[in-house]
Amino acid sequence: GGQAWMNNLATGQDIGPGAGGYTGGGPVVNPVHVWKTSPWRPSLPPSVLEDLQDSVNHCLSLVSAGASICYGMLLVPSATNEPQVQFLAPDGPAMHTNMIQIGDVVKRVGGEAVEKQSFESVVGRMREGERGGVSLPLSLARPSHP
Repeated sequence: GGQAWMNNLATGQDIGPGAGGYTGGGPVVNPVHVWKTSPWRPSLPPSVLEDLQDSVNHCLSLVSAGASICYGMLLVPSATNEPQVQFLAPDGPAMHTNMIQIGDVVKRVGGEAVEKQSFESVVGRMREGERGGVSLPLSLARPSHP
């Protein structure tokens, strides 16, 4: 169900004022309104509608959690507010390393510890490197699961 929608989210561009260098030129679309008022929505089979609703809810929860896309990784704040990998874009740089997995937590960016920095600050630094074509050395930790 939701994987195709996550692919679109992870490979899409930022929209809205101030996001990714966006300076205007078009309206900012409210996805909740579009979803609720779509003319094609009532014609969908219940199972498809349920899958779409789950996917839309998941995507919106990631956006409201402050999700950010960088180096082909969808990052969300972990319980300790460090960037945590939620998704890897299939052809993104992170996937091509064959070393990063979903659930990994960013601990160092360019040799600098992230523990006392805000999520936004850490991701901002990573995005600056990405926009400048720089591969910043990242140190990640893989949480153990009992």
